[in-house]
Amino acid sequence: MRRVLVFFTGMLCLASCDGLGPVAQSDAQASASGDVLYRLAPLALGETFSVALGAAERALGLHSTRHRAGYALSFVPDGLDPDSVVVRYLFDGREAAPAVTYAGGAAYEAGESEEGPDSWHYVWINGDWVLTKDYRQDGSGEGPASTAFTTSAGQRVAVTDVVFEVYGIDMAPPDTVRFATPRGITVTYQSFSRPQTVVD
Repeated sequence: MRRVLVFFTGMLCLASCDGLGPVAQSDAQASASGDVLYRLAPLALGETFSVALGAAERALGLHSTRHRAGYALSFVPDGLDPDSVVVRYLFDGREAAPAVTYAGGAAYEAGESEEGPDSWHYVWINGDWVLTKDYRQDGSGEGPASTAFTTSAGQRVAVTDVVFEVYGIDMAPPDTVRFATPRGITVTYQSFSRPQTVVD
């Protein structure tokens, strides 16, 4: 059975950091996976909420930027150069639109959601990464909530999750996870688990 380490639940204390707006940092202790549920204060037009794994100079980040029609979602590998990134659009675990594969050095844009996500997840498996923005908003367990999402190819679908699979980078499981927002954020649940080596 996988051992899950719960580090904190409740209000994150935010402080200004390097002109980026309020920043919250949590100790992931080199964990191979993490799950964070949160409530984010609404962003103004042009503002960005980001989640980053790793050090400031070498980090994997997901950015959500508020536009008039919704929230543009992108993957930002600061200081890292993946071999490839696959973006998947899922509704309750099933593909809602064709996956998009980017070669290294591309602008890793997923598209734009009507509503912002309320949770974020990552998994590290033998050096490869899966980063997920989760759009299930109701938390009732009675079925998936979703949001309308316009993919990078222009297709409009309903999604519960947008997934970034990241391949070919040299980065160990992170010691830190950083949330940066110009507004406020309340974390309602967060957990991390230790690395597990997968043998083919």
